[in-house]
Amino acid sequence: MSALVAASGLAVRYGKVRALLPTSFEIPKGTWALLGPNGAGKSTLIRAMLGLTQPSQGSVFVLGKNPAADPAGVRRRVGYMPESPALLPGLTGIQYVTLAAKLSGMNANAARRAAHVTVDDVGLGEARYRKVETYSTGMRNRVKLAQALVHDPELIILDEPTNGLDPDGRDAMLDLIRDLKGEGRSLLMSSHILPEVRKVCDQAVILREGKVLHKGPLEDLAQDLGGVVLEPLDAPEALVRDLKGQGLDVETVGDRIIVHGTDAIGPILATAHRAGVAIRSAKPHSRAVHDVIVEYMEGEVGA
Repeated sequence: MSALVAASGLAVRYGKVRALLPTSFEIPKGTWALLGPNGAGKSTLIRAMLGLTQPSQGSVFVLGKNPAADPAGVRRRVGYMPESPALLPGLTGIQYVTLAAKLSGMNANAARRAAHVTVDDVGLGEARYRKVETYSTGMRNRVKLAQALVHDPELIILDEPTNGLDPDGRDAMLDLIRDLKGEGRSLLMSSHILPEVRKVCDQAVILREGKVLHKGPLEDLAQDLGGVVLEPLDAPEALVRDLKGQGLDVETVGDRIIVHGTDAIGPILATAHRAGVAIRSAKPHSRAVHDVIVEYMEGEVGA
């Protein structure tokens, strides 16, 4: 199977605003998080993937198709749950999901059957016969998920799927998403709630200021950054000075020295020896993945 998403030199500008800087990457099949602070370019990337925004340069292919050239063809194979309400007042839940199925290319009978099955799957129950404008936030999110799933898409894009939900509602929505993952579905979930991301997603694309800073397994984030923790026996000033002189990012925390951005313990110990600083211990700097993601998103790394 080709990549779910493949970008080559993709960039998007809105007038003088560079919403997405030239970037190239591939996203293979799997369960992915799309992370980044507000204004990072997440929504722009999703819109480009759906053919709703035209690239200013480069290209993005989704499931082997170019959404700029064939947006309808891409959207027939992709399910999209938007963050915005995106509901049609006056329609019942089942009518809304049936309409989504028809827009994907199903005939009327197949669309109705698929809509009822999908509404059952998301737990909307008898509320399917009520007008969507009467729905609670939780029911609105369920019906938005149903319209994204009704045509059995190859890729499901979820934009802040738990937005506005109370804790019980968030847990219920995450259970539905985990069920999709368990079925082997490919997901791209945009979210800013990191504990939720880690419950569902195995891999992540992290954006900041229009740039892709990381793409790969979440558990690789800390290893990607690297780091060495030293416990010196002697006054560390000379060692800190020499390490900084090599262009390394050095931090003193209590009695420890933390060297960020490298896992090369040998050269660091050699520098300590030349500086005349004895070292009690040297080991890799272990950090929580959650903390590393926050650092990426807040601009402390990857600039």
